[in-house]
Amino acid sequence: MSLLVYGSIQEARFFRLQFNSLAHRWNARAFISDGESQEVLTLLRTLTQRPLLPADWSMRGGFELDARASGRHWPERGDNWMHFLDKATLTLTHRPIEKEPAGPALELLGVLAYKNGEVTGSHLAFNSPWLDGKGRATLSLGEEPGKSPMTLEATLLPGKIGRWPYQDGGPPMKRGRDGTPDGVGG
Repeated sequence: MSLLVYGSIQEARFFRLQFNSLAHRWNARAFISDGESQEVLTLLRTLTQRPLLPADWSMRGGFELDARASGRHWPERGDNWMHFLDKATLTLTHRPIEKEPAGPALELLGVLAYKNGEVTGSHLAFNSPWLDGKGRATLSLGEEPGKSPMTLEATLLPGKIGRWPYQDGGPPMKRGRDGTPDGVGG
């Protein structure tokens, strides 16, 4: 069986969803091009019924997403979907024709990649009223997300917290799932 859906929606200029299966083996791919970050944020807020940013904030920029998943058996109810995700790449971009938002806004730039239980981001840039800077990070999700330890390693380059500048973030920060420095606490 093969299924292909593609088109254009308000949240993205182009999307393509593809699914193939043979017996119990299957693979899927999702590709989104020229996505609108603010439109997707609004959609996620509607679907989850939760604010993802403070009420008066907006999201700037665009994105491209390419994700691939597969399995040797059909997922069952309660299966951890991360076991089926092979790799994903989210490219966050600046939109030069975008209007300046009226209120506070968050803008993220760079590439986030997922593979083998790790999310990596190098050359990330973030711009918001509270934090402005660049850095890199690796988030290890552990064997069983939600059950086994998660580890974040991040390095910040010079930037600003509010109106105050800061220098290099020093040695990489390592944090466990509970927020304590790696190797400290329970």
